[in-house]
Amino acid sequence: MMHSFLQGCVLMVTGLACWTAAPATDDRVVDAMTEPAVPADNVTAVLVNEDMDDPFSSSLPAERMFDAAVFAAAESPALRNPANVNPDRFVGFGVTRPTGALHDGALPRLAGVRREGMKEIDLVTRICRLGDTQRHALELALQSDLRRVAGEVDTVRDRYVGASAEDVDPRAFQSDVEVCRQVIATALGSGSLLARVAGDMLDPQVRRHWQHGRRECRWRATVAAVLEPLDESLGLSSSQYAAVEQWRVLRGYLERIGIEPLAEDAPGDVMKEEGPPMEFEP
Repeated sequence: MMHSFLQGCVLMVTGLACWTAAPATDDRVVDAMTEPAVPADNVTAVLVNEDMDDPFSSSLPAERMFDAAVFAAAESPALRNPANVNPDRFVGFGVTRPTGALHDGALPRLAGVRREGMKEIDLVTRICRLGDTQRHALELALQSDLRRVAGEVDTVRDRYVGASAEDVDPRAFQSDVEVCRQVIATALGSGSLLARVAGDMLDPQVRRHWQHGRRECRWRATVAAVLEPLDESLGLSSSQYAAVEQWRVLRGYLERIGIEPLAEDAPGDVMKEEGPPMEFEP
């Protein structure tokens, strides 16, 4: 009974995190938060058929269930993008038997955070034309942030090492999972060492230029994510897709600089018939 309730908490926590996540801001890691360790011999999130054996057997250690709830949902592209989920299939967590150590710590599972951090470093290096010494300082700051986040997650995870599902308080388990997922999601936020080092390194004018370029890249990624299901449902032509994409980019740009976009500037005519896409370069 307790094991079934705990299994429900794991699925509820991971499901809510994937389906009801708030829109990303500048201080949150966008897209993949974590990436499976290599070799991936621990927990893997997969889409499985309904007749698959229940991976949450009574012998499954509590720390493995913790890994599934904290890491596995973020490791599955299908779960990160609800549009890719087939509603006729059951979403579950397949657990493979380990060939070595059960867990090497959270640090190897933060490859996605490391990837996002390197993207930030590449962006600020390119926009602000940093030298090798400055870039190296940013990379050291990123490594420090990764160790900090891994340490916080491992501290919580240690509570479940060696415990069985029957020994775990479901409410405390759910709370711990949410805390760890939040720590991972905000790993590179404004309070991170990477953000502070980058801020100290740049003068105010260059910092504003970097932040504008950073927001622009994130906004374009958001526009692309929004347009993907729209394109699939409406079957947009290439010119219609380009018009809608450029309109959304233009609207976001105008709103950020305090100008209200005009309704007549929306790509309504292009949506009705073929025509050249609007030309706009932010």
